[in-house]
Parts: sequence; C-alpha cells; structure tokens
Amino acid sequence: MRQEEQREILYQQMINAYGDLMGTVPDEATDPAIRFRVLADELAQGMEEVQEAENNALPQLAQGKTLDAHAAARGLERGQAARAVGILTFTAEKAVELPAGTVCRTQDGWAYETLEPASLIPEAPVTVQAQSVEAGPFGNALEGAVQVVAGRQDCQVTSSAFTGGCDQETDERLRRRVLESWANPSNGANRGYYLAIAQKRPQITHAQVQANPEGGVLLTVAGEAQLPESLLLELSQEVEALREPTCSVTVVQAPIETVSISLQYEGGKASAQEVEEGLAQAARRLVNGSGIGAKVPLSTLYACLMATGLAEGVLVVSPQGDLKAETGKVLRCGEITVGEVAE
Repeated sequence: MRQEEQREILYQQMINAYGDLMGTVPDEATDPAIRFRVLADELAQGMEEVQEAENNALPQLAQGKTLDAHAAARGLERGQAARAVGILTFTAEKAVELPAGTVCRTQDGWAYETLEPASLIPEAPVTVQAQSVEAGPFGNALEGAVQVVAGRQDCQVTSSAFTGGCDQETDERLRRRVLESWANPSNGANRGYYLAIAQKRPQITHAQVQANPEGGVLLTVAGEAQLPESLLLELSQEVEALREPTCSVTVVQAPIETVSISLQYEGGKASAQEVEEGLAQAARRLVNGSGIGAKVPLSTLYACLMATGLAEGVLVVSPQGDLKAETGKVLRCGEITVGEVAE
C-alpha cells in the first residue's frame, strides 16, 4: 500500500474514533483535525520504514543494494554487463596495417572491435582478439557472422563465434543464486562446495553437481548464452586446486538446445517496434533463464508475455506445447519472430 493511501486510512480512523467519543466530527481546519493529519503522516512514514526493514532483512524480498549485501554475505556479487569476445580473421591482397580498435560488423549491423593491431600481407590470414563494441547478449554471434570491415575496402574479415556477452545481473537472477547458496551450504567437500565455486562467477547462471559415470564428480555449468572457453578453463583450474585429494572433478558446459519461437499479437499498446521488441525480449529472458534439464511450460510463457502489458492478446504460434530440455542440457532461444495478427 502506498504511503499516501495508508496516511489517509489512518487519518479517517482517527477522525471516526474522535467522532464516536465526542459526538461530533472535527472540521478540517480545527486543531484536532490538523493534529490527526500530522500524526497520520508520521505513522504512515514509520509503517513504511518498518515494512522496508522487514523486506530488506530477507533475501527473498530485498532489492538493489540491500540484495547486493545479502549476496556479499554468501561470497557472491552482482554480475556486471559484459561484452562478447571472439576472434576475427583478416585477409588482404596487399600489405595493410590495421590499428587496434578497428571496427567490423555483421550484416545486421552489430559492431565488434579488435583488441590488438594487425599487419596483413597478401594471402596470409591474420587472427586477432576482438570484442563487441557494446556489452550485452546481443553481441553473441555465430561463427562467420562478422563479414564487413567498417570503412575499408582493402581487406576482408571472417569470425569465430562470439560468446560471453550479457546484461547486468537482475535482482531476480542474483536472488536465485543467493537462495541456492543458502539451500546448498558448503562444508568444503560436499555438493554445495562445488556449486559455490561455480556460482561466484556471474556469467554462470546455473550449475549442477552429479556423480560422473567415469568416476569422480561432474560439475555442469550454463549461462544465458554460450560460455567462453576461457571461463571454463579458469573454473576447471580453480576446482582442481581446491578439490578433495581423492576426488576428480570434471567441468563441462551444458549442451544448448536451441528453440525457435513465433508469436502473434493484437491490440498493441505501443508502436509496432516497441511491442515486437518487448515481447521478444520477455520470451528470450524467460527461456534463457531456465536451468539445466528444466522445463518451460507453455502457460508460463503466455503469462510472461501478457505480463509485459504491451498487447491485449498474444498467440504463441510455436512451440505448441511445453518446452523441456533433455537431462544435462539447457534451453536457449534461437530465432524469435513477432508479428501482428492479420485482420
């Protein structure tokens, strides 16, 4: 309840109680009414502060910086937005010098920049490290997606897959990691121990510990998109250094099952572009946030889309049933198409 509403309710209760006791209701301009108004305002403010303190005391309800403090108590921190990283390969028919920061693009305009200079000679491919110009998941790209060197005609480019791009971690994602860390406390050797090591990395949104059929422990991890090999190597090295002496731990990335989604809407409450982008973003966030071996019910997808408030009605053309990842795999969005229902 908003503070203004609570204040008005308290004020009316005081006025009514005064009327019952004195047999008359005080006028708004009288001293008792003014005192009641001031008291109601102070009580409403105090009640709001008490409610906020109660919410902040629990990670289930805390938000923002208070949730960050709960995370820090569990050795976790909010993940910051990250750029996708990958490799660009250049070729040229004559000697060309490319400075660090050379921008290349995909056919649909997403930009990537080199992190080091490159000296090209005829018929000798040169590879350089690169990253997306902007942070976020839209910088993640398939192999070969980068095909244009911006502003240059004297060389050609192709690319590896770009991975690791993500938005800043939301309260809901951070809250899930905090609650998982409480549900699986680490004692230095159990399942929770290995989960805690993995969950310290904000790009890892889900982790699973199982017995490895080949012996030891299998630590399976997943992110909203494909995780960089460098991150998996770093995690493997840390686990190897901290594991129990008699236990081998294998770190693997959960294979991705790509799903395509087709949506139609009617009664858009914003511009067509805003509606289509908003619905696509909501569907992508839901599916890409699902865990290892998790299920995304069709009813949940509908609820998520309608909760955006962008359209009066939404139809999920495909899939036509619940989405379910195979054991050890994760669901992640591929192509999402959104269009208005034809009249």
